[in-house]
Amino acid sequence: MAELKQNLQAFTTPSPITDKARMHRVNTAVKSIGNICTGCRYCEGCPVDIPVPTIVYAANILALQKNSSDNAETQKQINAELFRTIRREHGQLLDSSENPCIHCGECERKCTQKLNITKIVDEVYQRAGQCGFTFDAWRLRFNELLHAKPYRIIGFYPGGGYLSKVLTLYQQLFGDFPFEKRVIFDSNPALKGRIINNMEVFSPGDITNINPDCILICNYNFQDEIYKSLEKYSDTIDILPLHEDNYVPLT
Repeated sequence: MAELKQNLQAFTTPSPITDKARMHRVNTAVKSIGNICTGCRYCEGCPVDIPVPTIVYAANILALQKNSSDNAETQKQINAELFRTIRREHGQLLDSSENPCIHCGECERKCTQKLNITKIVDEVYQRAGQCGFTFDAWRLRFNELLHAKPYRIIGFYPGGGYLSKVLTLYQQLFGDFPFEKRVIFDSNPALKGRIINNMEVFSPGDITNINPDCILICNYNFQDEIYKSLEKYSDTIDILPLHEDNYVPLT
């Protein structure tokens, strides 16, 4: 209750900053950022089908975070937010990291903010290649991990919604799975014996008995922790982290 009362005082205690000073501070901060996309979508209609409005609006995160630290973890978070927005609005990954822009300038002529759209689009495509946010990147990744391997029995760890996205993407790229048997391993005892994505769920204690050729870790946030927990099986089973270190999540 003490914390609640203290927080409520924020709405009743007079601010030491005048309205004029506050507006000056806000305007100064906004001007330092430069123009950002307002989401008007006037730039729509790219002749080579680049989702320009989605890319430019999502790239606001790059403008807002331009003074952020260059350390890998910070940039990873920025990229995750950038491509999460594109995935939500565009509905899918970009085809490749190769920017198909023909520099016709049509989108820039329509832009009310006079943004350098071609430069923004080019940076986003470059980041997409670095972060695995393209169909080409995942085609290579799946081929390296699974498709080109002579596996017969494959395990996925864990089950859940993220696994469903991984399976859907794999089937988009390669069609049906060529493996003789597919199973899921999950530490949640409530899932054991259930059928998820047409696969039976087993506990980690069943790994030795089933003895799959590989286990693909289908989790983004806890990939390293899961790998460490499964590493004891690596003498006889290939333990495969799904994501490269710089990849952004599929969601």
